[in-house]
Amino acid sequence: MNRSRTLSRTVGTALVVLAGGLVLPPAPATGAPVTSSALATMAGVMYRPSVCTGPQNELAPEVAAPVDGSTTTSRASAASTITHVASGGSIRTDQQVSATTRGRLRGGQLSEVRLTATGRVATDRRASDPCTTMSVAYAVRTLDFTLERPQWVSVSLGRTGEGQGHVRISTDDGATVLETGTPPLRGTPGPAYLPAGSYNLAATVTWGVLADASDTTGSGTNAGTVTVDVGLHDPGSAVTGPTGRGSRYAVPGSAACASGTVPVTLRGAARRARSVVVSVDGRRVRTLRRPTPGRTVRVRLGSTRPTTTVRARLVVDPPGARRRATVTVTRTYRSCAPR
Repeated sequence: MNRSRTLSRTVGTALVVLAGGLVLPPAPATGAPVTSSALATMAGVMYRPSVCTGPQNELAPEVAAPVDGSTTTSRASAASTITHVASGGSIRTDQQVSATTRGRLRGGQLSEVRLTATGRVATDRRASDPCTTMSVAYAVRTLDFTLERPQWVSVSLGRTGEGQGHVRISTDDGATVLETGTPPLRGTPGPAYLPAGSYNLAATVTWGVLADASDTTGSGTNAGTVTVDVGLHDPGSAVTGPTGRGSRYAVPGSAACASGTVPVTLRGAARRARSVVVSVDGRRVRTLRRPTPGRTVRVRLGSTRPTTTVRARLVVDPPGARRRATVTVTRTYRSCAPR
């Protein structure tokens, strides 16, 4: 019976801890929006050296990762034969990982970080009574940044094949403000509101295969590509543009967090409208019985959710139609500062 098994959260969590011990490049001058930014990869196999012998892991030199939109690359690979000292039984392993990352600033602050990593870990048991091994490969992106203005942060993870992605954002004193991964981890998956201050980001992608000493034959493989995207956005910024047939008649504009409101302006075609009902997160807040083209009404954004959806429903007499029609226009915004 083949009992080699693919690791998931166990390896991912362990390597996040290892990532915390990486030596980062020297920090630029105080006040910079990003004070350290690096990419590292590792490939290798872990075993008990008192029982087995074999080569060491390969840790690729950590490289600085600018946040100017350019791409940074790191690769690591290791092929090993781990031999049991007493019996001579052996396990052959192969680990490979290649990672790219980029980051950008917007308005003098961090706005996005992407990490894409492709890895493959394989274990081939060649004899009985072998060692217990853990074959691993990982890529980790670390970044320390400062926000002068508050932001909403969100994370998306994509995967082809296998591999585990993990993202953690914490304050300088270690408090977690966002944590998520594949499969989803307990905690705060986001989006999360970040007040002005200093933060640490660690994004990790891992692959691992564990083969224990009770296995006698068999192999295990863990391979795939994982992409991690982290985005930071201004409070009140639009998540989507105006959508729906009603956008011909009315348009929700840009939110103003100073007043906590969004303008909804009636266009020229609104002269055919009989009524307009504006709602926020499904709750009716304004009704216009005699809509006039050019008129603007302001509605208040919600503050208890990460996003707020503004919808205008219009009853109109469209050209050439025999009966009235109901159309809607919808736009979603990131909320202003939560209560």
